[in-house]
Amino acid sequence: MVTPDGPRGPNEVIAPGALQIARRSGQPVFLMGIAAHPAVQAATWDRVMFAWPFGRGAVVWEGPLHVPQDADDAAIAGLVEDWSARLSAATRRAEALVGRATH
Repeated sequence: MVTPDGPRGPNEVIAPGALQIARRSGQPVFLMGIAAHPAVQAATWDRVMFAWPFGRGAVVWEGPLHVPQDADDAAIAGLVEDWSARLSAATRRAEALVGRATH
């Protein structure tokens, strides 16, 4: 599993390298939005969340998505923009499912 927004962020923006890996390997990509409530969310780039016991959690995913084998840099850039928006939308849906205010 590869975290598509990379180890440095920004949060919910897919790194082009993750899509290059998917293109070269032919493996599918799944976008996952995760939320919990109640939870404490750190003020870090990835907004890591620590769920409280006995709360609610939700995972919303989209996929499988595939990067075409012949995708060039321009196509990858277009996918980065589209899939980043879809990743954010999945996270907002997960937040809504648990009653967590969106950021």
